[in-house]
Amino acid sequence: MVCSGSNQAYGNVVVALLDPGDAAVLFTPYYFNHHMALQMNGARIVYGATDPTTLLPDLVWLRARLSDSSQPKVKMVTLVNPGNPSGVTIPWDMLKEASEVCREAGAWLVVDNAYEYFTYEASGDGPPHSCLEGGHVVNTFSFSKTYGMMGWRVGYLAYPARIKDALMKVQDTIPICPPVLSQRLALAI
Repeated sequence: MVCSGSNQAYGNVVVALLDPGDAAVLFTPYYFNHHMALQMNGARIVYGATDPTTLLPDLVWLRARLSDSSQPKVKMVTLVNPGNPSGVTIPWDMLKEASEVCREAGAWLVVDNAYEYFTYEASGDGPPHSCLEGGHVVNTFSFSKTYGMMGWRVGYLAYPARIKDALMKVQDTIPICPPVLSQRLALAI
């Protein structure tokens, strides 16, 4: 689905997947627009722990939180890869583990890939960016960031077919589509 930037893509996902009061995990430090999107939808935000040295998500904490029946059930977990504001790229094995933890718990995993080409792998200082897929995984992307199209606001998301109708309802109700000129520019790049 093509959206008016990856922020709108994330907003679509939040509205499509969460009802007011549903719990959603944001790992700290988090991207402020994700926080605002969850707040606007009335989500119960659960702040996820990160390793204080690496700023990578603490998957031991995530597994414990998702399996804790004394707490409200988490419906959605958000990862930003590479992180914003941290810049940390999540290694492939950790992404796979996070996906498996979410799948086992019946939670959606939403991965914001807006900075997919902003990595340090060429200098040997970090892993390459990787994308996940699965029946419980939604990925958001940004032409605006990736190709230096700031102001043109074009993003997109990849999602399982089973949530297409919910996403289309949100897309048709709010933006309908990004401006055609912005879409043409994205295709030309």
